[in-house]
Amino acid sequence: MIGELRWALDYRNRNGRWLARQAQRCGSRLLAEGRPRISRGAPDTHLVFGDDVYLYYDLGFFLDSPGATIEIGDRTYVNRRTEIICQDSVRIGADCLVSWEVMIADTDYHAVGDAPVSAPVVLEDLVWVGARATILKGVTVGEGAVVAAGAVVTTDVAPRTLVAGVPARLVRELTETELAWKIEGTRSYQELTRRSLATMRATVPLSAVEPNRPRIELPELLPLSSVKAQRK
Repeated sequence: MIGELRWALDYRNRNGRWLARQAQRCGSRLLAEGRPRISRGAPDTHLVFGDDVYLYYDLGFFLDSPGATIEIGDRTYVNRRTEIICQDSVRIGADCLVSWEVMIADTDYHAVGDAPVSAPVVLEDLVWVGARATILKGVTVGEGAVVAAGAVVTTDVAPRTLVAGVPARLVRELTETELAWKIEGTRSYQELTRRSLATMRATVPLSAVEPNRPRIELPELLPLSSVKAQRK
């Protein structure tokens, strides 16, 4: 079991080292469950990763114009099958959580009227994006905001708010309690892998229970049906 866990963590490290070689700038301890698809449709494109970034498998990074830059900040997690499409700039801040099958695009590859083809997208620090949300060109999602699952975001999102729907609209502001829970939960999850990697060690499995093994003495346990009967 320990060997399997070590192997799992090691392949994340190996994938992280491979991805760091594809990046123009990379912080320390990048972990990746798989090797993302990286499409560079133009020269002079840039991938930038901060410290302790954690990427799941089947991600896609599409850099389709000269100078296009995708940047992912410290301690940010991006889940499976998410795609980031970039002709200008997509910047994701620190301590963000991006769920599965999210699409972030700073371009629609064509002009409609006088609208620009591309415009930068920014997710500020501590943003949480739900599954299958879409964030389109020119959008800034403010610090600590939450984008609900399935939302299509076409305009800026104010900091510390929840948006949902198609197109995404303000649902409400987030409370201090909700923000604290989200921040602490994110940090606990991020710390788990680092702590596991640092503390796991090989052990010899027991073939039998040790003599005089300490046991926990529990009070008499009653079936749930008996407990419910006593409450009536």
